[in-house]
Amino acid sequence: MDAPLWFASSGKFQHKMTKFCADPNVHAIILDFSAIDFIDLAGLEKLAEVQQMLEEQNVTFIAAAVKGPVRDSIKAYNEYDSKHHSGSHQIFPWLDPTSSSPNEKYFMVATLHQAVKAVEERTKPVVSHVTMV
Repeated sequence: MDAPLWFASSGKFQHKMTKFCADPNVHAIILDFSAIDFIDLAGLEKLAEVQQMLEEQNVTFIAAAVKGPVRDSIKAYNEYDSKHHSGSHQIFPWLDPTSSSPNEKYFMVATLHQAVKAVEERTKPVVSHVTMV
């Protein structure tokens, strides 16, 4: 994506992710956050819904290159969720790829390179690139 993930774009994001994941050959998705410097509550909620959908489909979902303000928003959302909803909708817990468990299906890493390596370790060697316009 190359835009904020907020109320005006979150529906389009969810629609594109749902359509893309309808392909049974998709085993992993890397979402490049390097161009996203803002996410609001609507974006966080759609991100949580997409993550849950992918988890149900057994698709690995990795966020890469998440900027500080977006990471802070995700952290605040997760803290709120833990406090008020028993942590059932956590988005992308931060995971050090060098110490990660291959059983983790969704997480956040620092770089695209780390994300690709994590996918290679966890899934079949099928990687596809999707551009959100």
